Amino acid sequence: VSTQSTGSTTRYSAVCSAPGFSITKVYTDDAMGCCKNVKALKYNSHSGDEYLAILYPSTCSLQCLRLKDNGTISPPEVMIPCSDVGFMTVSRFLVVVHPAGLVYLYDGVSQMVRLILHDKQIVAKPTNKKPRKRSSSEDMLAAQIPFTLPEAFVLREQDGLNHYCKIGSVINNKVIEKVVLGLDLLHCNGDSFYRTLVRHCLSLPESDAWAALQAAIMEFVGARSGPAQSTVTLHDTGIRRTRHSQTNEDWEFMLNVMLKDVREGGFGLPLLPNLTVKETQQTNISASQDAIQTTIQVLHLVHEELLLDVHNSDSCHKLAAIIHHIALSSGMDDYVNYYRSYYPHLGPPTSSQQEPAGLVSLARTLTSLLGGNLPPLPPLLPGVTDLTESVLILYLMITSHPLNGKTLRYLKSESGRVEQVTEALARRKFTSLSDNLLLAMVTLGLDEDIVTSLPVGIQFPLLDVLYPAHCNPPPGLPQPAYKLVHRTDVTSTVPPNFMDCTPKTSPDPTQEPDMAFNSPVLDFRFPEDERVAEAAHMFATSQPVKIVVNRRPEMTDVEYIDQQELLLFNKTKRTMAIPVGRALFTYCTFRPSPREPIVIPDVCISGKALPRGNTVKLDLDIPAEMIHWSEFHSGVATGLRIDPLLSDIDSQWIVYNRPQDLTNKHAGFLFALGLTGHLKKLSSRNLHDYLCQRHKFTSIGLLLGLGVTNKGTQDETITKLFSIYIPALLPPTAVPLELDHLVQTAAIAGLGLVYTGSAHRRMAEILLDEIGREPGPEMDNSEDREGYSLACGFSLGLVLLGMGNQNLPGLDDLKLSDRLYKYINGGRKEESSPVVPPSFRIWEGNMINTSVSSIGATVALGFTFLKTGNKNIARTLAAPHTEFLLEGVRPDMLLLRTVCYGLIMWDEIFPTTHWINSQVPEVLQDCLEVLTGVSEDPSGISLKVDPETAFPCTLTILAGGCFALGLRFAGTGNKAAFNTIMFYLYTTHHISNHPRDFAGFSKDLTEMCLVCLLVSASIVMAGTGNLVLMRMIRMLRKRIVPVNTYGHNFVTYGCHMGIHMSLGLLFLGGGRYTLKRDNESIAAMFLSFYPIFQTCQDDNTYHLQAFRHLWVIAAQPRLLITVDEHTNTPCYVPVTITTSPDCIPRDLPRDQVTPDNEPSETPASAGERVETTISRSVFTPVMLPEFHSIKTVSVIGERYWPITVSDIETLKKGYLYVKKRAGYLEYKDDPEGKINMLGRGDRFTTSVTDTIKQFSKDEAILLFAEKFCVASETKSPGVEFCKEQLLGCLLEETAQYLPLYTTLYKTLSTIADSPDPGVAENMRLIVTFYEGKRSTHLMSSKLVSQLSCKLEEMVKGR
Repeated sequence: VSTQSTGSTTRYSAVCSAPGFSITKVYTDDAMGCCKNVKALKYNSHSGDEYLAILYPSTCSLQCLRLKDNGTISPPEVMIPCSDVGFMTVSRFLVVVHPAGLVYLYDGVSQMVRLILHDKQIVAKPTNKKPRKRSSSEDMLAAQIPFTLPEAFVLREQDGLNHYCKIGSVINNKVIEKVVLGLDLLHCNGDSFYRTLVRHCLSLPESDAWAALQAAIMEFVGARSGPAQSTVTLHDTGIRRTRHSQTNEDWEFMLNVMLKDVREGGFGLPLLPNLTVKETQQTNISASQDAIQTTIQVLHLVHEELLLDVHNSDSCHKLAAIIHHIALSSGMDDYVNYYRSYYPHLGPPTSSQQEPAGLVSLARTLTSLLGGNLPPLPPLLPGVTDLTESVLILYLMITSHPLNGKTLRYLKSESGRVEQVTEALARRKFTSLSDNLLLAMVTLGLDEDIVTSLPVGIQFPLLDVLYPAHCNPPPGLPQPAYKLVHRTDVTSTVPPNFMDCTPKTSPDPTQEPDMAFNSPVLDFRFPEDERVAEAAHMFATSQPVKIVVNRRPEMTDVEYIDQQELLLFNKTKRTMAIPVGRALFTYCTFRPSPREPIVIPDVCISGKALPRGNTVKLDLDIPAEMIHWSEFHSGVATGLRIDPLLSDIDSQWIVYNRPQDLTNKHAGFLFALGLTGHLKKLSSRNLHDYLCQRHKFTSIGLLLGLGVTNKGTQDETITKLFSIYIPALLPPTAVPLELDHLVQTAAIAGLGLVYTGSAHRRMAEILLDEIGREPGPEMDNSEDREGYSLACGFSLGLVLLGMGNQNLPGLDDLKLSDRLYKYINGGRKEESSPVVPPSFRIWEGNMINTSVSSIGATVALGFTFLKTGNKNIARTLAAPHTEFLLEGVRPDMLLLRTVCYGLIMWDEIFPTTHWINSQVPEVLQDCLEVLTGVSEDPSGISLKVDPETAFPCTLTILAGGCFALGLRFAGTGNKAAFNTIMFYLYTTHHISNHPRDFAGFSKDLTEMCLVCLLVSASIVMAGTGNLVLMRMIRMLRKRIVPVNTYGHNFVTYGCHMGIHMSLGLLFLGGGRYTLKRDNESIAAMFLSFYPIFQTCQDDNTYHLQAFRHLWVIAAQPRLLITVDEHTNTPCYVPVTITTSPDCIPRDLPRDQVTPDNEPSETPASAGERVETTISRSVFTPVMLPEFHSIKTVSVIGERYWPITVSDIETLKKGYLYVKKRAGYLEYKDDPEGKINMLGRGDRFTTSVTDTIKQFSKDEAILLFAEKFCVASETKSPGVEFCKEQLLGCLLEETAQYLPLYTTLYKTLSTIADSPDPGVAENMRLIVTFYEGKRSTHLMSSKLVSQLSCKLEEMVKGR
């Protein structure tokens, strides 16, 4: 570290070319010495200055340093005696405890007030410049400040007693604040009124805010008022303001600051609302009449605003008393009579004078609007009458009056809220009034609490108009909008509990570790069979397999044991292939705890002989490499269980799970972390430590995992890492490294993943050369060359994925198509420089070895021209049309060429047998008729081609066509595609069982095609759990070579791998995942489900086994489950899925419990432009089509409220909350819909609560029925009314409005005994609205008639 002196400061910086940080010494002070427990804080004053306060406990002093903008110290430094200090961030006051125990508030470095304890209350007193002596009554000695809050602090006395103190406003009353704001808007001297009000609040012994308001108004308008007689008491923990004669500048400054903070929406001090206003005698008024008129107008507007909240009844009475007092004192008889008519306790009206012209009642205005008139609207003040303005805007919309600034009358400038509403309506373009009204309410900021606090007369018209939006809510609105219409199911974001696949705790130590996960999704999808349990049983690998051998009498013990071991050996091959399929089944079903290590299950290769139960072990000569790849796949399966979205995984967690010695299982685990994206969190140092061990499987897992994690990024760091393992990327003079050939294969595939879709010139050139890489030097590149060529072709195809028809700059000179064609069909090698030393084992001469290069070239050509429809390129990959050319192509190459032909001609693939058969050349059509059963007597047909050539070629072409068909319809569940593939699967299975009927077939080739067809069908039905295909899988899985057969075993390790991958695809990701069909996913599926499977456990000749897990790139969760909002449990719900015409709809398996409702395709139209869409009606749970093709998903049927979802992000969550209509049962309880409230004849003749519990799970409805609908011994009209309304609400689906009906009944019951003009106006609003028949959703005609009669009786009584 070097130091550089810069004036008064010293800067320390790291000695390097580019310092990352520097340390600046601000100041040096030796006077304080070394103090322990130094406390420092940074704070701002109200003037905006920034200070640094340092507390030195040893000297009881606080050093305050003022900071400049650049962070330096601005003199002078202020020292304050202090034993403890705290700062409140919102109020911006510094709380200082004096060493003597006194407590002060500071603003910056200025002392403001001192806090004392008086009569068990904290009292704030202004301080003089000279410190006061402590009196005997001030018995609080503060010891410290334990902590501070943004607006409060805690004082702790020396005896341990804590005092919670909150900084508050002088006036903490929203009503009074509205009055002040209104006077401030209409008077130029509003600030002086605020000071007058504050002075009156502080002058009162107990701060009576309402009395202070009355006195301040009387003084403000020029009147002399008598002394206020009512008081307000502060909380014990608050501050009591007492009147005193002393004043100073600091006290005035703090008062100004507090007033400023209140105006800016700052802090508030709670007051006790126990107020009583006593009318004083009339006083003489000496102010101008205009000022009095303006003041009363503001008070009246605030009073009308308060009437819109039923909880403001007490405030309305107090404010009315003040208005009446001022009007009476000013001689304004019209206001006196108006308020005495509404509040009889103020006195009888003095005359029968009508209300003044400028005094407008909001309730009467709304009634006139509903009557079809446009009366003079009440004036509005922004910030004071916001709720009044909102109600007027909504009623103008209901009555179809023009909505603009001219319609509304503002006393000052417009608030701009009308423009906000009109802009929102123009932007969304809703057609129905209910949708527009709902959008306007959200735009105006009206939530459920505000609407429910409105008077019942104003609520009913609004809620009635909103009812259609409740039945069918518009999409795309925020959550408060759906809460307003009681449809929170539309925007529920809390994931249901059953979606969390947490591990089960099982006391059984022998339980399969990777299978111990909750599967409520699968149990819900398949409730009536045991397919899930059967699949889990077939994926078990940690338990010994059962060995059953029938012992013949002539069999010796040695022969019997040999038979057991031979059977165990054959079953072990199946066991070792299981982890590959288990990875698909358990994908993304586990969220591990970061504190617990990951347990990777072992692959058990022992058996248990039945019926004795003795253990059978393999004593045969088995190579050690036989189990290595199985352990690797087991580690991958465990790692893929981890949720890709889990955020608790970091580099330390990965290293924490690292064994002392690297193992194959941990290598697979690292590869899985790369597939799920977690490997990017591994630090560079830990990555270096892993690779330096030169463990083959660890290197393979890391290189492939890094490639998937950095897919398409072209990261230079990763490229440099890969170049170590790819000799072609090293300089010519580089020292050759001893690298395992499989590691090089993994590195070349990872490089292609990193440069996916980049069209990188250098990488394309290298990969093109590597496809035809010659063997050598010496022994290098002499083994597994076909697999390396496939990896190079795969990588080249990824770099140029789908870009074959594009004119890519810089690639023309490579002549990609010509060179790839030569790699496929052969030709003379091109001269390369420098010359590579030849291999000691292989000599190829000057001609291209197409047995090696054609594999990679075919794949590269198919990926490069993927979905392009280039017929010229596709023609080069089509099957030869002559016998001579057919004999020059291996059958497995015919399969690959047919698949790649389908990838290029993507849009011409159809799920029919005609398209599959069209891939077979004309010369093989007679052989095709024999295989497909068109010809019943195969022996009588003379084939044009030798059967040894014809049958294998025809079968592989059919298998390749089905594999291309499977990729085309991957994850769609298309029944036509599935049935087509199954037809050829049954045909191939028949050939496998009757090989003598078909000459020229080998069992190995038949098994390869059989597994290819099985995988193709599973790709189409991925995630569906199809039972037909599962039965076929289980049948093929049970095929074990008979124990008396010592010949060649045609059911190889690769066959078992393909079978279990097919089973895993059916339940992909625990039944929540399926496959997508974008270009990258198709490439990944091709390499993962590569149709040429391995022959033995350590076979990587044609395909690296690690590639079998690249399907993760194509996996996508698309299962949609509907969840009942009240019970939070999954439920069966009919939905309609509308997709674009290019989407292939998915068919829901009919083996679920659903009513008869066959899916159907119907045309639809959208907007003015006619667009063809596909609509299907299915039951959830359902696998959705690809998200980009979905237009809408709508809930239909009469049992659940309709929802239309068009937001793709909502569908990607995998669940959709629905709300069941009252009076219906779920589909699982009532599949045919025969039980509902409408069909019950007894209604409530039995128990009300018991009847309601059968049809509603809503706790509010059940509680209402229990408390209000249970009749006593004597019939109560209230109980009968509640039962009648409850039944009507359940039948009409308006149960959420039950509180509104009870309020209305209470009003009707009391209106005759205590007539209230306000209540009468609310009732008149309701009657006027429903008599106009604008909407009749919430109130029956019978109830409207009763309300009208009550209103007439009330008017006659008055």
